[in-house]
Amino acid sequence: MAFKPQQQHRPEPLLTLTLSPSAAGSQNIEEEARPLFDVLLADCCRELEQGHNSWAAHRKEATWQLR
Repeated sequence: MAFKPQQQHRPEPLLTLTLSPSAAGSQNIEEEARPLFDVLLADCCRELEQGHNSWAAHRKEATWQLR
């Protein structure tokens, strides 16, 4: 009898970042915040990619061990 791992539901990553004008003169705020927004977005993408790579390596190792 072969061991079959139980399927697990992985939650999909959810990330929402917005910059929206809320008052007159907010264009200057958006221009100042844009570099920070870009850095945060790049960091989130990097972390997501690292997590995906780690998960893929784990899956590959687990598959190999189950054979």
